[in-house]
Amino acid sequence: MNVLYITVGNGGSDVALLSFLKRARDKHNINPLVIVNKNSKNGLAKSLDKLYIHYIELMYDFDLVPKWTNIRNIHRYFYQYLIRLIFNPIAVLKIKSIAKSSNVDLIHSNTSCYQIGYRVAKTLNIPHVWHFREFQDLDFGVKPLFGRNNFQKKVLDNLNYCIAITSTIYYHHDLIKTKNSFIIYDGILNKDNIRFTNDKQDYFLFVGRLSEQKGIYELIYSFINFSKYNQNFILKLCGKFQISTKAELTKILNKFNLASRVQFLGERNDINDLMYHATALIVPSKFEAFGLVTVEAMANGCLVIGNNTGGTKEQFDKGFEIVDTEIGLRYSGENQLTNCLKNVVNNGIEYYYLNILASQRVIADLYTIENNVNGIINVYNLSLGKVNQRSFNYG
Repeated sequence: MNVLYITVGNGGSDVALLSFLKRARDKHNINPLVIVNKNSKNGLAKSLDKLYIHYIELMYDFDLVPKWTNIRNIHRYFYQYLIRLIFNPIAVLKIKSIAKSSNVDLIHSNTSCYQIGYRVAKTLNIPHVWHFREFQDLDFGVKPLFGRNNFQKKVLDNLNYCIAITSTIYYHHDLIKTKNSFIIYDGILNKDNIRFTNDKQDYFLFVGRLSEQKGIYELIYSFINFSKYNQNFILKLCGKFQISTKAELTKILNKFNLASRVQFLGERNDINDLMYHATALIVPSKFEAFGLVTVEAMANGCLVIGNNTGGTKEQFDKGFEIVDTEIGLRYSGENQLTNCLKNVVNNGIEYYYLNILASQRVIADLYTIENNVNGIINVYNLSLGKVNQRSFNYG
């Protein structure tokens, strides 16, 4: 089966795709051709090189616009607008030519933020698998190019086979309105990689973009309040950040003489080890779509303290259904987060060992690569008429 993939090129969606491609190619005879964004700093391209997977780099951008349009936004996003209105149509023509010459059976857009894959599939009259990994408005403060109603009409086209990575995203995008829509959790877990140590160190960990949407300011203020009661723990921040954001956060910390207790580590290649020894990972995102880092932390035996919204809430709820106990600590608001930090230190991490072990039972059941690959392959087969809807099994 020849499948053409439209990708972001650098991020969590590509981590999930790589896990899928390795197994799909070797176990299910998938012949992948990956379109990579030239603006992606080659994060995905380097990984594809190592796997000997063919890819082509093109210039294109998200089919999204800021939710609130004003002079500042127009100036800030002018270059992106130019790419969307000029380069995206060019990319569509190039991808159409590539798909025809490569005898592509279907197109898989690995994010809902691109419409170019749908447009190519529409012109070639071949199935389009659309992977919904984000809310768009709630997590990134953006909306589809040409409006949500226009986007929804495209989504409901019968050539689309939509996959949502959580039920929260599924209902947010009204995918229930189309019969060709499914919920398939990301498969990022090899059961052999689940581990645990009681050698925990005195630090809390954050992994992700340092941004308002990811809840970084709420975390900083909660840590400031927590530090009134504890003078030993530090906070490690891993992930991309804008210089202006770091400067603003540092200014806040300096007011409370806490700059030395918060480490800006940037992007790291030792995240698993940092999780392994952390007292807890904090996921303060306002609306996390799925929460890749939540699963990774649990796999590394790390307690998760998460904002009780979006995909984080769904993972906690699903875990409770399976093991009848909490698999992490939930909170709502800055004060509750502060209390969670205090409770973990006061009780000792040993108090939460059963929660950590319960979380590992859950992720070993829900988020395996095997379940994910089998589900997506079934969607492919359904789109090509190789199985019928009644016999369909997505995981």
